[in-house]
Amino acid sequence: MTTTEKHGVAAPSPQKAIKATVTVTEPSSPYSIDSSNPATPTPHIQPAPPEPCHTPPPRLDFADISNKVYSLAQKNSQLGEQTKVAIEVIEKAIQTYGLGSISISFNGGKDCTVLLHIYAAVLWKFCVEHPQNGHVQNGLNSSLHPPSSARSNIHSPANLSTSSHHDGSWEWFPTIPAIYITYPNPFPEVELFVQKCCYLYGLHLERISGDMKRALQHYLDTYRATFYPNISDQAQEIKAILVGTRRNDPRAGNLQHFDPTDPGWPEFMRVHPIIDWSYRDIWDFLLQLNVEYCVVYDKGYTSLGSSNNTHQNPDLRNPALEGGFDPAYKLRDETHERSGRVSKPKGPEGSN
Repeated sequence: MTTTEKHGVAAPSPQKAIKATVTVTEPSSPYSIDSSNPATPTPHIQPAPPEPCHTPPPRLDFADISNKVYSLAQKNSQLGEQTKVAIEVIEKAIQTYGLGSISISFNGGKDCTVLLHIYAAVLWKFCVEHPQNGHVQNGLNSSLHPPSSARSNIHSPANLSTSSHHDGSWEWFPTIPAIYITYPNPFPEVELFVQKCCYLYGLHLERISGDMKRALQHYLDTYRATFYPNISDQAQEIKAILVGTRRNDPRAGNLQHFDPTDPGWPEFMRVHPIIDWSYRDIWDFLLQLNVEYCVVYDKGYTSLGSSNNTHQNPDLRNPALEGGFDPAYKLRDETHERSGRVSKPKGPEGSN
């Protein structure tokens, strides 16, 4: 499928096909699946790499996230308009494909972190407004309904309950299916951040290494068995994957908000809610809403791939600092976002 190579849903690259290796990370009890036979994975309990957090962080306050994201979307500003469009695209995807048939591609990069945060905001609002459907689960969580306090005044995001850790809202909020087609030699900080986000946002993340096409097909083939083991309904299958591709990414110039995969590739709809966001939009969102992002961006990296092909951006060099580089959000010329990337990698890597 022809699109930018990012977030684990990427354009095909010439590479030797290898066996896909899958690791599934849950918010509370990580385990891995050794797919020596991709059609019939055998689960076994063991920590997913990297080492699990000794004290897992609590899940985020999703009501507060929703309030802030929807409030931002009401502002008369470029970032407000971009956020509004992203919300509308995600809402349309849920209405079109159903909550149980949507996944998100997440690899810890800045762009997909923005996308995940907005998706969490939309999911909260959807679940509150549709309590009969909002508790669609993947077999990992019980089918709990949102608390009555959250269902009051549902048409005004600012009035939603913001006490999720007190009213138990995180207990009924759906676990989020996610896919991460891994890079060779990833940054350890990125891997730890991805794991942390599994706890913070409640991701059920499948880490898959190997050939891109096979990895995607494996994910589609095993999704229902993994997330809905007690449901035989063929409707509970992946029909769309949210991807954090932006217009200035390689080969993304002609992408729309909704693009089906190309012929010969596993079939699903690629959804690009932040396709028209700029580098500045991404950082304005993360900083204004105080969204946690991967620490490597504070070390002068502006676009992440593997540690083999990614270096600190020379535009951010600052000898006055102990680390020698300014953080990524201080980059002035966003056309130099990829200046730290030395060559096109082999595999599912791209801008983040």
